[in-house]
Amino acid sequence: MEPKYDGKQLRDLVHKRYDILECINKSQKDIPTIVTNTKFSRTTVDRSVKTLIKHDLIQETEDRKYKLTSKGELIKDETKEFHILTDSIASATDLISYLNQPEQIPPYIFRDASINMANPKAPEACLRPIIQLLEEATYFCATSRVAMTYGLDKLYDIANKKEMKVEICVGKEVMNFSSKLYKEKMKKLCQANHIEIYSTSNAVPHSLWIVETPSNTKGGFVVHSDGAVKGILSNDSSQAVDWIEMLYNSIQDESELITESAIRCI
Repeated sequence: MEPKYDGKQLRDLVHKRYDILECINKSQKDIPTIVTNTKFSRTTVDRSVKTLIKHDLIQETEDRKYKLTSKGELIKDETKEFHILTDSIASATDLISYLNQPEQIPPYIFRDASINMANPKAPEACLRPIIQLLEEATYFCATSRVAMTYGLDKLYDIANKKEMKVEICVGKEVMNFSSKLYKEKMKKLCQANHIEIYSTSNAVPHSLWIVETPSNTKGGFVVHSDGAVKGILSNDSSQAVDWIEMLYNSIQDESELITESAIRCI
């Protein structure tokens, strides 16, 4: 016996006739209006309406118009979210191709995110939005998979001028390399009252960052490949920021605070 409710049939139907569900989303529509506002012919709409009613996605009103059922509203909303998500991921294709362990990043991070790809001639220039955010920030935290080269002096100046809390977590190898390459800058960062540098022996999977300002909180990650900056993702949705903060905290919890004397000894 054929099952009464078939998920595959429902998916196929919604895929083919989503425009009809969207058409009657906010107000009841009759058949001619549905035909006018969709790409479908009158014959297709007539047939589709019968099928949508059969699957309890729409229902006919007393004045021969059609409206979404509760099931139809749920399916329509979820399908719309899927469309938004796939559009967002598609727009981030170039960035995703350079990501380290992309399977660890939940898809919603890309939803409505801002993507800035690096110019090969000036790759670190795409990081300027973070520096601009720091001008009004009250808190900044970050992890880094590579040696920090861009904006260390600017970060130091802003943090001290504003007495802004800054936390940075890096892997042990990155810390050693940074301390040798930028010893004086790293010592100066460690001397600052409001800046804390942490080092971890564990792998740092992503170069994450969070910036808190009086108006909102924004987070994201910087993408590197072979040590070079390839792009940056920014997102201010609470879901995205919460995930970034959770991952940052898990890395920091396994890290050791680095002092000026430790930098001097490297």
